[in-house]
Amino acid sequence: MQGPFRLESVESSVSFLKISVEPDPKISTDGRQGIRFVIELPPGSPPLTCTPSAPVHVTLKTNHPTLSQIGFDIAFVSR
Repeated sequence: MQGPFRLESVESSVSFLKISVEPDPKISTDGRQGIRFVIELPPGSPPLTCTPSAPVHVTLKTNHPTLSQIGFDIAFVSR
């Protein structure tokens, strides 16, 4: 891939969930970019319980030529 990997948009059923990416040189290999996904609940976010049977679904749109969309579920408890 030419240029740095970027998130173009983040869609989630939890509006206050913050997702970003940062380069991680420790996992870069053979000229490939290592990327770490950072998932945060900002201070002051309401408490929430998302179990594996009722997770939050997240869809990321990226600038990657063959991986333009990534979908995954997150289970967590926040207080």
